[in-house]
Amino acid sequence: MELYYFCVMIRILSIVLLCALVIAGCGNGEDSTNVPATDTLQVDTASVDDLSVQLDAINKRILDDPNNSNFHHERATLHIKVANFPAALNDLERAIAIDSTVAAYHYTKGEVLYLMGKTKDAKVAFEKCLQYDEEHVQAIMKIAEYYLILRRYEECVDKINEALKIDEFLANAYYMKGWAYKEAGDTALAVSSLYTAVETDPDYYEAYVQLGILHAAHHNVLAIDFYNSALSIRPQSTEALYNKGVFCQEHEMIDMALQCYDQIILINPNHPNAHYNKGFVKLEYLQDYAEAIKDFTKAIEVAPNFYQAYYNRGYCYELMDDKRNALSDYNSSLNLNPDFSLAALGKGRVE
Repeated sequence: MELYYFCVMIRILSIVLLCALVIAGCGNGEDSTNVPATDTLQVDTASVDDLSVQLDAINKRILDDPNNSNFHHERATLHIKVANFPAALNDLERAIAIDSTVAAYHYTKGEVLYLMGKTKDAKVAFEKCLQYDEEHVQAIMKIAEYYLILRRYEECVDKINEALKIDEFLANAYYMKGWAYKEAGDTALAVSSLYTAVETDPDYYEAYVQLGILHAAHHNVLAIDFYNSALSIRPQSTEALYNKGVFCQEHEMIDMALQCYDQIILINPNHPNAHYNKGFVKLEYLQDYAEAIKDFTKAIEVAPNFYQAYYNRGYCYELMDDKRNALSDYNSSLNLNPDFSLAALGKGRVE
């Protein structure tokens, strides 16, 4: 009788910890980004030949008129497209030396410094931009983003409100404000701001994802609607599909969860968590151990260090009374993570 109760407790502990692993692996959803970015100059994918032609042309203009600050600014933007940030910075310094009163030069300098990871220097450049154009919304938003990175949420929100006084339809400002409130732990204000973001821009994919994550954290079924809205904008988004699948899985909407994971695998056959979660659903909810083994095997194939997948596959083998394969998988799990107690317990049971 004591052995019976011991086995029951092991089973309960396994289920609880397995659920914890799934939740720890995906939380209430995958975030699209750690910090929401404002509109930033991006490295271009234009052909090298096209950019070479443009650079040759601007180089000739600079030779003919070396003191034209606009030409140096234009060449800087071309250097940015190929991620040649030092060259871009040199041109911007030259443009500013010729005419320091042009706000755009300081703003672009701030963008380059930001892309180089020099956020403190970038903030100085954005502040210089605002000296010459106090209503330069993007410079204000970049400073807000700087405060958000530093977790100075009150200053971040103050800057965002400053930008919104200039442009009340700035959807990204509401989105960033929502992110700041979320990070500060004020879910109600975060949701309110994100709602305003999608009201201002109905195609704001990232805002729908964040609304889904926030509602999922409170077990609100509206999370599914927000993930569906995100998917209506980006139907191939494995991020939104995965978040939706996890919510459905955690709330025992098993068929819908499996559909989400299957869609992900069609889009990206090498998505290890989709395979893993499919296996987990079949193991814990459907008790279809043979099929679960196939899914955990696929997860291992695409992510050989996935020690949780080895454990779960071993657990399936154990439940099927295949102790040899169970022991092999428990050992593989422990080889990858010697501190993984579930695998150690499993090994102890089958030895």
